[in-house]
Amino acid sequence: MAADNSIAAGHVGVINFYEAQRPEKRPVPQNLPKQPSNFTDRREVVDTICSMESAEDSRIFAVSGMAGVGKSAVVTHAAHRMAADFPDGQVFLDMRAYTPDRFPLRVDEAVGALLEIVHVAPQGMPSTIEGRLSLWRSIIADRRMLVVLDNVQGIDKVSELLPGRGKSRVLMTCRRRMDIVHGVTPIDLEVLPSRDAAVLFVSSAGLDEQAIDDTGVQRLVALCGNLPLAINLAAATLRKHRSWSVDDLIDRLTQLDEGIVAALDNRAVEAAFELSFRDLGERARSVFLQLALHPCSEFTVNSVAALCGFGKIETQELMETLFDHFLIEEVRRDRYRIHDLLKQFSRRIMQETLDVQEREVATRRLYEFVKWQCLAAARLVPGPSGYLLAEYGEIPAGNHSVLDSYISAIDWFRDELSGIIESVQHAESIDLTPYSWELSAICSHMMRICGDPRVLAEISESAFRSAERYGNLPVQCEALFNIGLAQMNQSRHREAEGALRGSAELAEIFGDQIRIGLTYAYLGAISQMQGQYEEALERLAKASETFVEHPYPPGEAMVLGVSGVVYLQWRDADRALESFSRAREIFHDLGDLHEESNALTHLGVVYERLLQDYDQALVYLGEALDLNRKLGDRYGEGWTLSDIGLICRAAEDFDGAAANLRLSLEILNDVNDQQGVARVLVDLASVERSVGRLDVARELLARALDSCERDSRRREQASALVELAILDLRVGKPSDSLAWLVPAQELHASLGDRFGQVRVLTTRGDALAALNDLTAAGEVWAEALGLARTLPHASAQIEELLQRVSARD
Repeated sequence: MAADNSIAAGHVGVINFYEAQRPEKRPVPQNLPKQPSNFTDRREVVDTICSMESAEDSRIFAVSGMAGVGKSAVVTHAAHRMAADFPDGQVFLDMRAYTPDRFPLRVDEAVGALLEIVHVAPQGMPSTIEGRLSLWRSIIADRRMLVVLDNVQGIDKVSELLPGRGKSRVLMTCRRRMDIVHGVTPIDLEVLPSRDAAVLFVSSAGLDEQAIDDTGVQRLVALCGNLPLAINLAAATLRKHRSWSVDDLIDRLTQLDEGIVAALDNRAVEAAFELSFRDLGERARSVFLQLALHPCSEFTVNSVAALCGFGKIETQELMETLFDHFLIEEVRRDRYRIHDLLKQFSRRIMQETLDVQEREVATRRLYEFVKWQCLAAARLVPGPSGYLLAEYGEIPAGNHSVLDSYISAIDWFRDELSGIIESVQHAESIDLTPYSWELSAICSHMMRICGDPRVLAEISESAFRSAERYGNLPVQCEALFNIGLAQMNQSRHREAEGALRGSAELAEIFGDQIRIGLTYAYLGAISQMQGQYEEALERLAKASETFVEHPYPPGEAMVLGVSGVVYLQWRDADRALESFSRAREIFHDLGDLHEESNALTHLGVVYERLLQDYDQALVYLGEALDLNRKLGDRYGEGWTLSDIGLICRAAEDFDGAAANLRLSLEILNDVNDQQGVARVLVDLASVERSVGRLDVARELLARALDSCERDSRRREQASALVELAILDLRVGKPSDSLAWLVPAQELHASLGDRFGQVRVLTTRGDALAALNDLTAAGEVWAEALGLARTLPHASAQIEELLQRVSARD
């Protein structure tokens, strides 16, 4: 750790990272689409939405109207106008109610996407839909945020996403009138008034303002149904053909209208689409038609180039042409989308123009591109399943990625994940199942670091079902393995064990020894998480034996890391240091920065908890913190700062402890790691108790218990109860102390946590001694001593209890 990044504090020179390296505040979510460049006057509607005076009566606005009437433009314009009034963020989500070839977002998909947009880490997302909805509503209740839900099917489909209180505001768009619901202000958006429609056309076409009142302009916008979408298309056509008059444009629209069997409700609107389409060059028309085949809500130049088989530079120019003709929208740099009406039109023309073979060739080109791009990113990110990535062979020329580092690969994957998931689901639906399997497997490799375990479980379950139909055992094996990992990360341990064992059984059939070893390693991790340490080591030993016979460094490093955690719990410093040090070396050699950071953190914890070498502990934790911040891993950063706070506490630098723990609490709250929040609240309470701020300590413990009860965190709940018992002893209330210890003992027993049970019994004996019941106290201390003697490496607890028993005698 660089000297200029630290300041001395306390008698051991503890580094106070809070003062020296405080990170930036949490990033404010801001994913609104670009401000409409040709927005016409909807002043009354926009003023109603933006009026802050209406906030007390309604914070939710539902804008309804027919397709193409400009609903999204209105709410986007309004959102940009009042963005400054919502400093905690402006969030946009397309609910896909009327998107061609796509199912509307389910509530569970929507809330997961919203939590991701507001920077909740996957580790911080509750495992249940109810928990996620509760978290989302609490976030928008506690912050001043603006939320835009575009393309909603109906109020009943999004009611669970709406805030019940607070100062956030929600804007929704829908093609049908919303039911009248308390707290929701409905706004029916009609087609533009004739004059406003003329203003829009004249502005978009680049005509003189005097043309607004021209009879021809009035007739043309009427022919376009006064719909902004059709008017913009017609204006773009006229702007390109400077030799045409407005009457010329009317003639062409009328001729097309008479000859079209329209698939849309408004034949004149489709005529505007047809005219814009015919006005394109051959290559631009080809791009527009093939966009109907693209599975994603948004698309990039590179993906469209792959779909069409064109070069990137040419595709960029053709996309600009489509953009200039208002046939696509630019969401942000190098990312576009197409209006659903235009996609319907595109699909109809595409089906008339391209035969089945041409469509399949284009679709396969796109999926090949997506697969190789995902693979290029995945190969930069080491992980347990990395050996499978080698089976895909060399990436073909022309598909090479610009990604060149672990961090760039992670950033790319986070940005593209939603589109990749859409591609996986689409491939399954159009019977391109092998692509679905391959993308699922590659995604799973990446999602262990950045991804929602619920989504991982969903795509893996889909892959398993289809592989089962086809009788593909390797894909079933991989899918079951990934299902097990997803369930493990959701604390669904029993289900995870079943899935992992099923994967191992299939791996035995076709001899995948590495998969078998990895399965035992993860089964060992599940045992460790449940406090079954002997069982964990037995399973890890089987994994280790496999990796001796079939060398595989990522698997070996994982076994070492989980073993180190067991030895840490057993207070076996030598074996813990040996395990974590070797794991760190392997992860470093592999370039796995996330796992290297975890190993460094654990090394610091060993030096702090077991060896009381605080300076060396800070060296390791400082390196881990640097990696966390380099990776943008706020989850890991929060936990590392928590460990730094505990070192400060152990060194009796209580100011440094409180500062680092409070910063940790702030970060873990931001990423919604409720387990971490509860743990830090308990640790912070112990610091406040140590300096005599007892009321503050009690308030922190009350918050910890509330968090634990909402998220069923039994281990943290037990720790909070014991800390409350110690606090009541401190203020002379031993009877109250005993009351807290009853549920604490039950929780530790249910967890199989014998170290925790020893602590409860020790504190209970202290409370009885404070009540002058020395006989009962001695019996309880003796019980604690007997239990401590059954534990490995519990010499400190045994010595402490012997002193109590000796003092009583």
